[in-house]
Amino acid sequence: VRFGIRLDDFHTLHDHDWIDQGYWATGRWRTVSIEFADRPTRWTGRPFDATEVDVLVVFLATPADSVTLEIDDVRLR
Repeated sequence: VRFGIRLDDFHTLHDHDWIDQGYWATGRWRTVSIEFADRPTRWTGRPFDATEVDVLVVFLATPADSVTLEIDDVRLR
């Protein structure tokens, strides 16, 4: 199943811009990461402010059937 992770920083409140990354989940445990320090945001390309992370969103991309996505040990570094 495809899932995504989205991070908003404090500036997102004003410019509605963020960073995100898509992944594929399988039946095995997997470690995923987003390098977000100084990464350009999706729409305006401004540098993402990693010191001001405001929201972390994990979402599924419309699965065809019921699925369970287990999330463990979330870290922001």
